[in-house]
Amino acid sequence: MRKRATDTLSLVSNDDKDEGPNDKIRKKKKGGGYLAFCALLVAIVVISFFMALFIHKLVIEKVNTSPTFSPIQKIKSVEPVSSATSTTGSAPKCSQAQLDSIRKQLDPGHKNCYADQYTQQCPITQATKCYKDTWLTNYYSRKDLSLESFVAVTIGSNFGFRSVDLLRMGTMDSLVNVASWGSALKASGSHSLKPLCDEGSGNIQIPISPNSTPLRKGVVYCVEELPTIADAIGMANINNVANYASKGLVVHNYLVSSIPGKIYHPKSGSSAQCENCVLVSVPVTRLDSYMEEHASNSGDINVLEVSNGHEFDVLIGGVNTLKRTEYLVLTFDWKERWKMHGRTISATTSLLNNSGFTCYWAGMGKLWQISSCEMNEYFTHKFWSNIACANRKLAPLLVEEMET
Repeated sequence: MRKRATDTLSLVSNDDKDEGPNDKIRKKKKGGGYLAFCALLVAIVVISFFMALFIHKLVIEKVNTSPTFSPIQKIKSVEPVSSATSTTGSAPKCSQAQLDSIRKQLDPGHKNCYADQYTQQCPITQATKCYKDTWLTNYYSRKDLSLESFVAVTIGSNFGFRSVDLLRMGTMDSLVNVASWGSALKASGSHSLKPLCDEGSGNIQIPISPNSTPLRKGVVYCVEELPTIADAIGMANINNVANYASKGLVVHNYLVSSIPGKIYHPKSGSSAQCENCVLVSVPVTRLDSYMEEHASNSGDINVLEVSNGHEFDVLIGGVNTLKRTEYLVLTFDWKERWKMHGRTISATTSLLNNSGFTCYWAGMGKLWQISSCEMNEYFTHKFWSNIACANRKLAPLLVEEMET
């Protein structure tokens, strides 16, 4: 055993002894070259990383400091074209002076538009959370407007106040009155139903002479998701003194979105906070399907208003309906379904611009153009607002009214 151990040791020793000076130098160079290569590789990776960060910082600074640059395109400072030439193609672009004016009035870069958005103190939200569309009432008050009948669709009822307001405006029937609608709701037992803005007072409805003759017939489809509200509107529609159902107000209980199906809500009359509520199914339908089933596949839709939390989905499921819509109002909210990827103000208005609509921030008798007037903040900041859009091809006179 001792001899084998000695032999093993001497074998190792002999290998070391057989290694000449040139072999040791060669080994040393080989190991040193490998380490140098690794160090060079690490240096290249580190340098590339910091160069990428530096370039990214330059790009971000350029976007944030340029008032006319957007990720989609650079807005050129050109004067708006007239409505006659903007009925096709894209909406007229804002000049630099117009962009500066919009920025000064609405201040989309205000800290409350990105840091304290839950306070709803963003200047755009403050200016557009409620709106009075005087441009629309002026348009339908025109005596030279050749319109035999009026068709409107409201998705998200706001307790029917807006639907009644549109029926009054579209028909110019003085017996259709928003204030009396509020009384009809209370008479139906709906004491807790209050409109979001000041619709219930009748202060913002179109003024009509009491003894005037209605200018035209009309129909307004009022679509509400919640059974309790839909039933209350249905009762008030029949039980009010003027019987608005006979004048063209139609009420349906649906959720309009992009994927058909069913959704479940507490049965009408149940408390909102009840436990073990009896649930009823509410059909979910696409806008095009709803119009095909309940309205008509032909003829223009004068007004389409969407305020049900599924606004973008309604657009997706209503491509054919949009093609024959003259005037569109959307409620934009940065939360919930609007938070899904790509659903920004700019993306939405660009989509509508390509479909022939010019869109504006809608306030109390005031409009600020969005289409072709994009700002950086429209891609990133958080607003809750109303957006009004007019179809340049179907309603050029309305576009003119909105641009004045």
